[in-house]
Amino acid sequence: MLKAVIDILFDYGVNEIRIKTWEKNLPCQELAEKLGFEKVEVVKGNHKDSFTGEISDCFLYSLTNFFG
Repeated sequence: MLKAVIDILFDYGVNEIRIKTWEKNLPCQELAEKLGFEKVEVVKGNHKDSFTGEISDCFLYSLTNFFG
């Protein structure tokens, strides 16, 4: 389903989709990579867990529409 949404966004002229997640959110990272997203940036100490207060790194993923 997410792949269909990505395809629709690209069909409507969106050139890039970004995902922001934190280092311990492995399911999100795995899904992003499975969908073709590439990790483009790591922002050190940018995420604070709202429950534990733990500080961790933020990962930015990008998927670019090369055909758009």
